[in-house]
Amino acid sequence: MLTLVKMEVLKLKRSNIFRIALLILLLLTGIIVMQGSMLHNGVRFFDSPGWLLEGALSWGTFYIFPAIFSLLGTYMISREFQDGTMKILQTIPVDMNKLIKAKLFTSCIMSIILSITLFILILISEMILHVHQLSIDLILGYFIQYLLQGIGIFIAITPIIALTAIFQKSYLLSIVFAIIYSFMGIFAASSKLHSIYPISAVFVFSGAYPVTGMAYWLSCLSLLATLAIALMMLKRIGVYKEKF
Repeated sequence: MLTLVKMEVLKLKRSNIFRIALLILLLLTGIIVMQGSMLHNGVRFFDSPGWLLEGALSWGTFYIFPAIFSLLGTYMISREFQDGTMKILQTIPVDMNKLIKAKLFTSCIMSIILSITLFILILISEMILHVHQLSIDLILGYFIQYLLQGIGIFIAITPIIALTAIFQKSYLLSIVFAIIYSFMGIFAASSKLHSIYPISAVFVFSGAYPVTGMAYWLSCLSLLATLAIALMMLKRIGVYKEKF
């Protein structure tokens, strides 16, 4: 399993997807800082310690991470089909179920890395503005939120990865699906479905939205069900075994 994960990481290094994702995070950081510099009743938004960290978490979840994670996961899962190298790979005694798990695990790790990278970029901006006002508890609290948010968002978009891989559609189509999917999460976040709809449930799961115990467990069940559905889709249809 570890060997397969290392292979997937090496494949990803040869592509530009991860570099593009990092560039997008840099741009997002700039946008958040610019938005925070706007005045409201004579006070800039980012004058409040933690405003940038909170704003980037929302922006990243609703507008950036679902599309990036979906693209990353779809690329990892479908690469052999798109490149026509699956037949060559099948000549090697590789357990295809383990290969799928390795690809999903690698995609998840990379998604977490991107989420933490955004946290670091925004934290640097916060420290420039409020170096003496940021407490360890505040920083640690947001770090945990960004970490769990990265895991949760990846789980939430796994069905999109599975669908795109199964039907062998363009990577760009997965981005379109992810954007629509995450945009609907904006409305779900302000409704009674906030703990059930996967994208908005991520905020509950990470602790970004303070809720009661029942709502928290509902969010966990929602994400677990989402992941289970995605795994069953890949396993039942046998995307790696039956198409070639």
